[in-house]
Amino acid sequence: MYQLDTIETPLHWYTRSDRFYAMEHSKLNYEMTSPDYIDFFYGLEKDEKSRLLKSQATLYKGINHQLINAIYDRLYSLFTEGHDKHIKIQAHAELSAVSRGADDCYELEFYHNALHKKFTTDADCIILATGYTSRVPDFLGSLEHMFQRNADGSLHILRNYSLDNANRIFIQNAELHTHGFNAPDLGLGAYRNAVIINTILDHNYYPVDLGTSFQSFGCAV
Repeated sequence: MYQLDTIETPLHWYTRSDRFYAMEHSKLNYEMTSPDYIDFFYGLEKDEKSRLLKSQATLYKGINHQLINAIYDRLYSLFTEGHDKHIKIQAHAELSAVSRGADDCYELEFYHNALHKKFTTDADCIILATGYTSRVPDFLGSLEHMFQRNADGSLHILRNYSLDNANRIFIQNAELHTHGFNAPDLGLGAYRNAVIINTILDHNYYPVDLGTSFQSFGCAV
C-alpha cells in the first residue's frame, strides 16, 4: 500500500462524477436498510422504483465519511509540508481510451464532461474501479425456462427472492430493480438468508424482525 508521505512518482485519482461523493450517514437513513423499507419499495410501481433509485445513489454508493476525511487530512498535511506535488485528484474526467505509450508506459485519454474537452496523461500503473453489472451466468442457461421475466426482459424476482413460482431458485444481490438499494447491502445478508431458508422449509425456522423502524415508509396510520 502507498504511504502518502513517501510517494516519489505521481499518484492521480480521476472520477467521471461531478464530485467525490460521500455516503449519507444518519440514523433515520439507516432505518431504510431494513425489511420494513424493502416491503415498502417492493410494492411500488416500476417507474416509481426507477425514479427513487436514481435519487438514492449516495445511500449505497460513495466514500465512507471517515475515509474521505482521513484522505483530505493527509493531503492537507502533505500540502503544509510541501509534499503534495505528486498527487492529483480530479472529477468530471471520463476515461475514453488507453494505449501503450513511450517507455512502456500507458497513455490515458480522458474526456472532461463539463468542459467537453479531451486531455491525456501517462501512467506506469492503472487501477480501474468500473463498478459492476448483473447478468445471468452462462451455466444457468439450462434453467432459463424457469426464470420469470418482466416485459423489459429484467428478472421478475418475488418478495422472498425467488425467481420462479415454485420457490426452487433464489437470487441475492441482483434484485436492485425490485427490492431497492438494499440489494447489495452485506449487512442484510443474514436477513435475506433467513427469508430464503424459511421459504424452503415452509415455516419460520429463523425469526425475522419486522416493525423495527421509528418512521413509516407507507401511508402513516
